[in-house]
Amino acid sequence: MRAGKSGQTSLGRHPVIVAAGFGLFHGMGFATALSEIGLPQTEKISALLFFNLGVEFGQIMVIGIIFVGIYLITHYANRFVHKVKEHFPVQACLSYALGIISAFWFIERLITVL
Repeated sequence: MRAGKSGQTSLGRHPVIVAAGFGLFHGMGFATALSEIGLPQTEKISALLFFNLGVEFGQIMVIGIIFVGIYLITHYANRFVHKVKEHFPVQACLSYALGIISAFWFIERLITVL
């Protein structure tokens, strides 16, 4: 995201629009998954609720595991490597890896919708 004249990114200038966009893509994924399993009309609301809760719980677990991994890597890097001043390479590598995976999943799902 590019910073504008005020120095803010589009996320900082328009957080509601960005959040709504992410919500829209998540909703398309949920709708596609639910339509593929063929639920009866009477069970769609409860199925969507529990499906959404399960997905969100899974995302929180993955992010929690990543944060624990980053903490352990940086903690032990500081302990065993003399005067490590920056942890940028570790954070950058993890960020790029997550971005690549996210982009792959986004493109894969976008192709199925189109």
